[in-house]
Amino acid sequence: MRAGKYRVVNKTRFIISMVILTILFVSIFSLITNTYKVYAMKEVEYLEVIVNSGDTVWNIAKEYKNEKQDVRELVYIILEVNEIENSMIYEGQKIRIPIS
Repeated sequence: MRAGKYRVVNKTRFIISMVILTILFVSIFSLITNTYKVYAMKEVEYLEVIVNSGDTVWNIAKEYKNEKQDVRELVYIILEVNEIENSMIYEGQKIRIPIS
């Protein structure tokens, strides 16, 4: 065999070796450059509201939304958090509203 010339004898072994080397290279590069970031999840606090006669999810969301929040978004969140499927709420029912 002449110096400087290489020949692939086993194609499967070559491909596996290249995949392993690529994964190793990416892992080392990521560790060196600190590309992994960890974010702490903020715990959501809830306000418990008792539904009065004539209340709707929309009106409650309008009353408790913050200035940056869309009413539709808060309605969706209230329905999800309280596992309400058809937007029907009843007088005396307790619902949780996220405050943050």
